[in-house]
Amino acid sequence: MSFEQDWKKIEPEIRDRLEKACRAGMFQLCSSIIGGTPVDTGTAKRNWFVTTGSPSTKTTNQTDKSAKGQIAPEKANQVSVAVEKSIDTGKLYLTNNLPYIYRLEFDGWSSQARSGWIRKNVQEFNKLLAAQIRAVLK
Repeated sequence: MSFEQDWKKIEPEIRDRLEKACRAGMFQLCSSIIGGTPVDTGTAKRNWFVTTGSPSTKTTNQTDKSAKGQIAPEKANQVSVAVEKSIDTGKLYLTNNLPYIYRLEFDGWSSQARSGWIRKNVQEFNKLLAAQIRAVLK
């Protein structure tokens, strides 16, 4: 049997496993950013929107005071649905349009995350994705 024939047999399974790792990694990244958002009133945490077609321009007055590192179940579901769609579209947007989100991330406006939390999670993404890939290829 040729290499090409062998590859054609295993390629769909490898693709499925890699997509599974990507979905898990993207879900974990979004969840970590949302869950790591400093909470005073809970408005900043609730204003994360995950989309696939284009970045969201929305804001909400609703709040999410779930514990640090946690996200509300309905938000987790929204993230999961968007991550699934992103496999087909190739795009996933996580946006927060509150005017002070920049200051929370870069200006130390919260004692809960003086040096930000978004950048830290993004910097860890390659390690996170590599771990997900290793897990699905076992």
